[in-house]
Amino acid sequence: MYPGAGLGRYLPVEFREMGLAMHRAAAEFAGVAEAAPVPPTAADWKTTMTALQAISNQRPACHSAFRVE
Repeated sequence: MYPGAGLGRYLPVEFREMGLAMHRAAAEFAGVAEAAPVPPTAADWKTTMTALQAISNQRPACHSAFRVE
């Protein structure tokens, strides 16, 4: 995998993969949130919050694996 010309080229592959997973989850959340009607139904709200939780679930794994102390 070519890391590109930005900061990512200096980061470990595992870190980049975790970052990409978080970005994918964020893109999924954006799509779900944009598709929800206004006002959202209870089901729409639940689907949106589930997508948001997928983003939040990425953070602990990354923060515990990569710490600067």
